[in-house]
Amino acid sequence: MSAGASLLPSGLREYRKTDCLAPRLRYAVELSLEECAVEGLDAMLWETCRSQELQELYWRRGRPPTPEFPHPVTWQQNANKSWHYYGLGVDVISREHGWFNLTKALTFGLTGEALEAVRQARERQKLEWFSRVAAIFVKHGCDWGGNWIKQDLPHVQWGRCRPSPSQLSIDTYNRGGKEAVWKLVRAAA
Repeated sequence: MSAGASLLPSGLREYRKTDCLAPRLRYAVELSLEECAVEGLDAMLWETCRSQELQELYWRRGRPPTPEFPHPVTWQQNANKSWHYYGLGVDVISREHGWFNLTKALTFGLTGEALEAVRQARERQKLEWFSRVAAIFVKHGCDWGGNWIKQDLPHVQWGRCRPSPSQLSIDTYNRGGKEAVWKLVRAAA
């Protein structure tokens, strides 16, 4: 699940540039975003690489549930268990619709069946948009979090990576840094 709206403490921001990504993922992301634009999909990078501090903040969201974060937004408390930490994962969202959440503007004055109809329509719109974007990224060598048991629709990562880093990836990072992990998963130049 994605991190959701950007409500971050002062000085803490999502990193959105591709310069921290493994070379082959960076190339795949840039090609995919260009193709999305040609296809009329307003895909944008929400986040690329992630710090431990930001991972912990995301992990706390939804624990306990709140109106804005009714469910946990990430399953990992430690950044080294997320491919974002290694420059091997990104979150892609719609420039116009963000995560396709229901908003007050969409639901104002609606109750009962009308509210449920709008909720279902928004879910269909969200799944269709993310599926179309993901198909482009997959074509360029990436894997999509929407195909996992615990779906993460905005998440895209290097296709040779498992859904989450293994102990081997963590140990490789501890011995040789991000570049060593990139070589391990064949994402280096």
